[in-house]
Amino acid sequence: MAEPCRHRSLWHAIGFALIVFVIYQSLTPAPMALPGDEGSRLGHLAAYGTLMGWFSHLHEGRRRRIGLALGLVAMGTALEVIQGATGYRTTDLADAIANTLGVCLGWLLAPPRLPNFLAMAGRYLDRK
Repeated sequence: MAEPCRHRSLWHAIGFALIVFVIYQSLTPAPMALPGDEGSRLGHLAAYGTLMGWFSHLHEGRRRRIGLALGLVAMGTALEVIQGATGYRTTDLADAIANTLGVCLGWLLAPPRLPNFLAMAGRYLDRK
C-alpha cells in the first residue's frame, strides 16, 4: 500500500476542509455554482467524487473505503434532508443520487486503478 508518508496529517486536514466546504455549500442560501452547471447535478457528482477520491488515497483498504463510502452517502443524504428544513433550500432526491454516484466515481478512480497522487506529492515534498 502506498503511504502518503509524514504528510498524512496535512492530507487529512485538507480533506476535512473539503468536507467543511461541501457542508457550507450545501447549507448556504446562495451556493457557488460550477459554470454551465445550472440545473445539472455535475456539482454534486464532482464534490462527492472529490471527497471519496481524496480519502481513498489515504485509506486504501477495502473495509475502510466501504466505511468512507457509507459515511459520505449518509452525509450527502442528511444534508439534503437538512436543506429542506432550512426554509431557503429544498430537499432533492436527484441531488442525493448524484452525491451517491459521485462517491462511486471517486472510489472507481482511486488507487490502485490510478496512482496514489497524495503519496506522490508526499515524496515530492520530502525532497524539497
